[in-house]
Amino acid sequence: MSTILTIPDQIYHINYGAFYNVGGFSTLVLNSSIKTIGSYAFGYCNSLSNVLYNCSTIPQLKSYNAFEGVNNNLAIYVPYSLVEGFKTAGGWSY
Repeated sequence: MSTILTIPDQIYHINYGAFYNVGGFSTLVLNSSIKTIGSYAFGYCNSLSNVLYNCSTIPQLKSYNAFEGVNNNLAIYVPYSLVEGFKTAGGWSY
């Protein structure tokens, strides 16, 4: 069974370690208002396998370890128009 964690539209920044080592969700849905994601924000969320991000801009990762220790097969889904930007943005190549 897939459990979804959706970050609400009123959230603009995900702080350092906000969901560090939190289990129980396999899909993360990030809202389009997210501007920054802190170090280890989703670090060691071992059940996380999918990140869905419906955005118009690429959020800044405060470090390359925002998703440290997650599933090796983590899939990040973004709008097609931003795929190349995500590939070259620091920390987003999983």
